[in-house]
Amino acid sequence: MMLSVYAYKDNALGCYTTPFFDDRPSENVGIGVARAIIASEKKSSMKHKVLYKIGTYDDAKGSITPCEPELILDCDEVLARVGSENAETKNS
Repeated sequence: MMLSVYAYKDNALGCYTTPFFDDRPSENVGIGVARAIIASEKKSSMKHKVLYKIGTYDDAKGSITPCEPELILDCDEVLARVGSENAETKNS
């Protein structure tokens, strides 16, 4: 089975987190992360983080094939949207 390899880049620190694997299409992973951010009580822990696809893992060969980092989701954009939606709800 082929799995995508993802990692967050912390733009404040300038480094990537430990990668993780997922078998869903990249857009579904991004949607799942966005939902988790919105539902999270610790939204501040996602500030300055960007999710990238960084490769693929082939479990039949035990090999990882890197790729140029592909932007999946900018967590700051999600947080900004959540903040503006909350402000609009309060003003309604």
